[in-house]
Amino acid sequence: MGRTYLIFILLLLISCKDSKDPRTYRLSKDKIIQSEDKVTPTKKESFTWDVPKSWIPQDKGSVRLASYKIPLLDSFADLSITKFGGNAGGETANVNRWRKQLKLPELTESEIKASAFMGQSKMGNYSIYKISNEANLNSSFLCMILPIDDSTIFVKLNATESGIKILENEFNAFCSSFRLLK
Repeated sequence: MGRTYLIFILLLLISCKDSKDPRTYRLSKDKIIQSEDKVTPTKKESFTWDVPKSWIPQDKGSVRLASYKIPLLDSFADLSITKFGGNAGGETANVNRWRKQLKLPELTESEIKASAFMGQSKMGNYSIYKISNEANLNSSFLCMILPIDDSTIFVKLNATESGIKILENEFNAFCSSFRLLK
């Protein structure tokens, strides 16, 4: 242990110059290799949606197109909108990923399709999935998947099970409001 400190101090003394000039370093950028399995969010969007007046816009972060905090009884629900290239793994993979987040077992493709609520916006048909775990009703999801051209839009509402029931009609109306910009 003593040797480690001695070596560290020697390296520190050797590497430090008694100079007031700042040091600069050049680092090369790593090239990012994207495989077909990796999905990346698109940046420029040509569509919009109608936001209920009670929803509060939030910081969207680096992946989300938009985020909203939705007042709900004595708490808030969280809604996120994302868009990824291609089918982003497909409906089955995404629904099972959301189920896994709630500690639920995976479903087959046919079980997932049977559980879908189908809706329509001016951008096309979408599917909505209501996902909740009876063992933990503090977190449940309403998730919309809207395939468009060469990408997919996802809307995910995270709330308590009772909150999901309260917000379900508002969520459906929100999803149906998606439309292309003119």
